[in-house]
Amino acid sequence: MEYCCEDKSGVTLEKIFHPNKWFVAFCAALITVFMLLQFVVNTRLENLAKGWCNEIYTWDWPPLNMHSSVKVTDAQVVKRGEADAVVKVHGLQTLQKMDAGAGAVSGALSGASSAAEVTKCGAQLTFYKQNNDWLLGKVELQE
Repeated sequence: MEYCCEDKSGVTLEKIFHPNKWFVAFCAALITVFMLLQFVVNTRLENLAKGWCNEIYTWDWPPLNMHSSVKVTDAQVVKRGEADAVVKVHGLQTLQKMDAGAGAVSGALSGASSAAEVTKCGAQLTFYKQNNDWLLGKVELQE
């Protein structure tokens, strides 16, 4: 191992730092922990967005005997900063026109629907961070 070297001007330089296997292992462990933390935060945001998407697309409209439900298929963090995050959510929305005799909720549970239409749906949700908690700030519905 060479601990000093000579540059073109003839000046001898001394190697002050030489990484060993423990330093390399520590750096690898630090990078792994950082990547795992990023994964955990993104997964938390994706699950939060899926829950909000269920809240947005699941509804009943009793005067028209309509019921809507959603099956979320995908959620992806598009952008995340220190104070905000944007998550895109995709799913399949089911619109059902209930029979006149069945209530919207009871008809949806018993399957007493006269017509059902399944369409693709999506939303772009913007979350804002407040006191270590993500709050929904903006919803942009997409086709």
